Amino acid sequence: MAVLTIIAICLITILAAWWDFRTYRIPLRFFLMILSGLMLLGFIIQPKILPPGESANYALIADGADISTLSVSNYDSVYSIQSRKAFVNQRQPENVHWLSSVSLMERSLPAGSAVEVFGYGTDELLSENYIWIDKLTPPERGLVLNNAPHEAEIGKPFSFSFQIEPLSENDSLVVLKDGMMLTTVREDTSGKIEISDQLSSEGPVHYQIEWIQEDSVITENWNIRAIPPERLSIGMLLYSPLFEMNYLAESLSERNHSITVRTRIGQNRFRYDDLNTPQISAENILSNPAAFDLLILDVREYLQLQSSERNRIHEALVSGLDVLLIPPSVENLDEWTRAFADITEQDITFRELNRLEERLWSPDFVDPSLVEMNRIPLLNLDFQSLPENSYELLEYQGDLIAIRTDVQNGSVSTHLFFQSYNWLLGGHPDIYHRFWADYLSNLITLEKSFLNVATQIPRVDQPVTITFTSQNNPVSVQSVVDGNTITVPSSNRVNHPNVGSSIFWPKNSGWHVVQQAENRSWFYVYDSDWSFHKSYQTFRTTQQQIESQNKTDNFSDSSNNRKVPDWMWLISFLVFQGILWVERKMK
Repeated sequence: MAVLTIIAICLITILAAWWDFRTYRIPLRFFLMILSGLMLLGFIIQPKILPPGESANYALIADGADISTLSVSNYDSVYSIQSRKAFVNQRQPENVHWLSSVSLMERSLPAGSAVEVFGYGTDELLSENYIWIDKLTPPERGLVLNNAPHEAEIGKPFSFSFQIEPLSENDSLVVLKDGMMLTTVREDTSGKIEISDQLSSEGPVHYQIEWIQEDSVITENWNIRAIPPERLSIGMLLYSPLFEMNYLAESLSERNHSITVRTRIGQNRFRYDDLNTPQISAENILSNPAAFDLLILDVREYLQLQSSERNRIHEALVSGLDVLLIPPSVENLDEWTRAFADITEQDITFRELNRLEERLWSPDFVDPSLVEMNRIPLLNLDFQSLPENSYELLEYQGDLIAIRTDVQNGSVSTHLFFQSYNWLLGGHPDIYHRFWADYLSNLITLEKSFLNVATQIPRVDQPVTITFTSQNNPVSVQSVVDGNTITVPSSNRVNHPNVGSSIFWPKNSGWHVVQQAENRSWFYVYDSDWSFHKSYQTFRTTQQQIESQNKTDNFSDSSNNRKVPDWMWLISFLVFQGILWVERKMK
């Protein structure tokens, strides 16, 4: 069809120019009509049917390219980052150069050259010195991993997501967790599939994804390890025994957190509870409040404290303590605002709502089909005004129901919900534990040493980056498969003197544990040919590189590989047509 269009344009242009010249005998009009036809021909031919090699004199054969379908004779030079085995059944052409790295093109290819990229792309960074032309072809099919953690805390929900490429209505998907069917799988309109889960005991967990497409099955796997939750030190100052706080203290102590509780039971009479050997005994809870990660304060109890005790709490708050103010009833609203203003030195106001029915609320993560039976009450109040450095933690139908206010290095949080223990009494401890794990993680800012494995997927014979708080203790990595332990050299980062870094090259697949002093982290090493996401991720990354690099015109003007922009052909055609029309009207 394209060839017929070109022939038709050529015939019409020649015939029209010949007829016009025969009629008017004006050479200028004859040449204008010929040029106009050539401009239209250029607009049609260049962007659509020029064969490879006409828009670029060079080609890059990237991963996934089929060399047998590429005519290398169309190019001055072809660079290949595929193995030399691609030419095992044929003699390698003289103009094909095998590269161990894309960066080696810089040695022989002039800057500003246009290079066509074939295959599904490369993991290497494309040089900004060239004009990269997208000739990429997406892989036939694959599971594309979007994000997934290497480890998750026991009892804390997590998720990992992936996509099916390309997606078909006839596809079916099965997800297994240690061989058992997993049902918490969600798919959105874009084809993104999210798996949500929560691990109950320490150790490795294996997820297997089976994608059935027509008569074929693609199987991929992901490994994650459950680790004990980070131990918190939490203090509670209560005006009277509260079911809400009693259940919370019991729940947190079951997860090995350190809990210290002082409860007022009369005038200057207190009950003390110490759970899991806390850092500081309940009798001395106010002597050093800065020793806690979180201090939970009953508003009424705070107002009963002596000024010296309040000052110690405020000093700890300024130096980094996080405080949770437990709300009183609506009748004690004035006490709430007074306590908040005293501890933060900032004002907060509430307003009562004129409502007859009780407001009931449920977290976003609760299954919609179970929301009605898993709701807890809210105080009949609304936050009216907040300090400027406050922000939302939870909301209900567009209204704030929990806020956090930063006070120098610390924070004060408060909320409108109560009786969350209804989830426990109603037989839904999973909702209760997950909610408080999420809520407390937003209240507490921990400042302690860390040991992290980079988020890239570890593979055999590929570097794994380990970062840690700079210490004198060495970093070691142990392979669980063979039991070998390697001490990894480390160095401090130039721009971050308190952060250390190590590079580890795994030699076998399976679980590895990296350790430094008391800190340790688990990661799973996959085989070098493990394919989950690799082809499509490479395809997307290369596409994005080409798009972003070609948006900025930083190339040399001496390049002879640029094609004339499509709009110039079309504008030139219209200009010549306009000149012909004006010249005709002037006659």
